[in-house]
Order: sequence, then structure tokens, then C-alpha cells
Amino acid sequence: RGEWPEPPVGWERRGTRGVWERWTEGATHVHVLAHAFAEIVAWAQVAIGTAGTANEQAAGRGVPVVTFAAGAPHGTAFVAKQQRLLGDALIVVPNDRVAIAAAVRSLLRDPDERRRRGRAGNEAMGGPGGAAAIANAIWQFDPRRTR
Repeated sequence: RGEWPEPPVGWERRGTRGVWERWTEGATHVHVLAHAFAEIVAWAQVAIGTAGTANEQAAGRGVPVVTFAAGAPHGTAFVAKQQRLLGDALIVVPNDRVAIAAAVRSLLRDPDERRRRGRAGNEAMGGPGGAAAIANAIWQFDPRRTR
């Protein structure tokens, strides 16, 4: 249990199943997953993130990301740099739960906007296989390699 965050005050933890659990408060349910990033992103319609690489991976997979400055090292300057990289795939809102929820709700209610922002993420990050292509290019031009 040490790896799992605690639910907010007033919420109950239910349904722990390996990498998944559900937190509830009244009729509101939040599914919390851990150690399954690729699976989560493949399933997601929208992401909320404060980490650079995770945001970039989600955007590259066509998932729009709602983000906010969260203090060092992911403060205002970091978010501005990430906005330049990801463009319209990243929606920057104040670090306020109402603003975050409003941005997520807006995207969930507007599939055309979600798709538009997803395409922006695909374009900004390129298709899959970038790391392998870079490694192959380096390998091809390595002067130590015998031809």
C-alpha cells in the first residue's frame, strides 16, 4: 500500500485490484491506476499531468493534456516551454481544482476539440519509433563500426 497515494479527505478507497483502485465520494468515482502508463494513455480521452515526459508521451499518442504550474521543477517557466513544444495539445490552466475540472469537462463534452488537440500532439511529437530511428542513425554513422 505504501506506493498508493491516500484519497483526499472525505473520499473512500474501494476496489483495489493490483494496478487499479477506485476512490469514491458520494456518487463521484475516480479510477486511480499505477504502474500502467502505456495502458492508461491508450485508454484515455484526456490527461491531467504536471510531468514533462508523461505529458509529451500522452500528447504524442493523441491525448490532449490539461496542465498547470505545480512548483519546482514544473513551475511557470517549465510549463511555458512545454506549451511551446506541444502547442494546442497542451491546455494550461491555473493550479486550481475548479479550473482543472472545467478544462477536462470541456474536452470530454467536445469530441471535435479533443480530436483537434490530439492531432496537434501527434504532429508535435511525431509518430512512434523515434528513439529507435535515432539509435539506428547513430549506429549507421559510428566511425568505430566496421562496414
